Amino acid sequence: AKKSITGANLSADEFTFTLKGNGQNQSKKNAADGTVTFDKLTYDQTDIGKSYTYTIEEVDSGKAGYTYDKAIYEVNVDISDAGAGKLKVDKTIKKKVDSTETDVAEITFANAYAATGELLLTAKKSMAGASLGADQFTFTLKGNGQNQSKKNAADGTITFDKLTYDQNDIGKSYTY
Repeated sequence: AKKSITGANLSADEFTFTLKGNGQNQSKKNAADGTVTFDKLTYDQTDIGKSYTYTIEEVDSGKAGYTYDKAIYEVNVDISDAGAGKLKVDKTIKKKVDSTETDVAEITFANAYAATGELLLTAKKSMAGASLGADQFTFTLKGNGQNQSKKNAADGTITFDKLTYDQNDIGKSYTY
């Protein structure tokens, strides 16, 4: 199988996948390049004329920020005698998502990553020699596309609108 991610870099052993059916219950992790390799399945002459069905799916480990691929792949394997002491092993792959089923040539799992964060900037106004009234002073927050004006509360608190960030802001610095 092959694993890909949008919005983040893929690391080795980051995601887990299972192969089940015909006595198999394998669990494997992805390599750094996204490949997922299960143990080799072997057949012998007693399997001639038989068909086997396996399912391959990704384990949703609930990692924050990730949208997991919900596809379940059904791999059907038919065994026949190719002659000269060899077996012919044919496979077909169906991708199942919800109630939709599609024939596919390969097994691919695609995830998305989206990071979000927020910052709430506040300030405090104090005044000596007089009482501070609500909305008495105006304060501005400028920078990075912001141009907010807010007035103080009666207790001197100034609260600016929440600033939001996403994965495109990773590694960047902003000055306000």
